[in-house]
Amino acid sequence: MREIYFGVKNWSVETFGDEVEKGPTGPLKHLKKECDEALADPYDIMEYADLLILVMDASWRAGFSLRDLRQATLNKIEILKTREYARVPDGEISEHNRALD
Repeated sequence: MREIYFGVKNWSVETFGDEVEKGPTGPLKHLKKECDEALADPYDIMEYADLLILVMDASWRAGFSLRDLRQATLNKIEILKTREYARVPDGEISEHNRALD
């Protein structure tokens, strides 16, 4: 994963500029667009690659390291494990029960 993260970062700096020239907002807006493309073709793995690249690009531009992103993900998984979720039909959003927060 480290190789991918730094490959994305190096390519992005060369292509779009460093974090002073461009922050995380542009990549996050692009991520929203790519989500729609992934929804249109959810079995195209290249769409998932686009999403991952944009998450990595936005995160380092926001000042987070790969270690930060990894740790936050592990922490978030532990939080998710404590929440209650309802089963919903395929294609619907399943959110945790906020009344229990």
